[in-house]
Amino acid sequence: MCGRLRPSPAGRPATTWRSTPGPPCWSRTPPGLRRRPLRPPLWILWSSGTTGLPKGIVQSRGGIVVELLKALGLGAALRADDRYFFHTSTSWMVWNFMVAGLMHGSTIVLYDGSPTHPDGNGVWRVAELTRASVVGVGAAYLISGEKADAHPAAQLDLSALRTVLQTGSSLPPSTWRWAQDRLGPDVWLQSICGGTDICSGRPSSASAALRTHAAATRAFSACTLLQSDCGGCVIVASTISRSFGAK
Repeated sequence: MCGRLRPSPAGRPATTWRSTPGPPCWSRTPPGLRRRPLRPPLWILWSSGTTGLPKGIVQSRGGIVVELLKALGLGAALRADDRYFFHTSTSWMVWNFMVAGLMHGSTIVLYDGSPTHPDGNGVWRVAELTRASVVGVGAAYLISGEKADAHPAAQLDLSALRTVLQTGSSLPPSTWRWAQDRLGPDVWLQSICGGTDICSGRPSSASAALRTHAAATRAFSACTLLQSDCGGCVIVASTISRSFGAK
């Protein structure tokens, strides 16, 4: 039996989560594993084109796998028992960032639809219906919720929600306060900065109070560096990071 988010019949106002009879969504046959070298590409992502023509960015099997294990496991604290939902399209690197949750054993939630259907709380409705514990959105979505004076935690059951990942653009100080107040004081809001070039991001654990002051520390982290021998075996794996801020 497989759970799917399906539109309600005509006359009903909302989308509902239903169990559909049939074969399971997964295969019980263990996948076959074969040793592969680190250097060949796993995928090619394309830049957005905002600074010129789109550019193809090749990411290797070894480098991107280690980077996503680090970014999600150590940065975002993604766990095997999480239900991980990032509202995105397949053309955004965040899609790869979400699919990588499978490497951590988490369950990913896929949603093909508008974040503002049937109203501005569309993303939070999906989170409620699927009991998502980690939800990712663009900054513009949180800003629109603030402008609409929405109160998702009061209108929906978001008790399973533990972490909200925000990216895409900077978040105004007032929206940090809105998110802390309207999503729940115990929800961990993380602003992740990164990009298509590394298909990753550095989640920030800073609180809203810290982010709303000009003296807040800004931290930058380079992606994991891999050095391999000719046989493709990792001999160096390290992460470089640096922080600085005004007093």
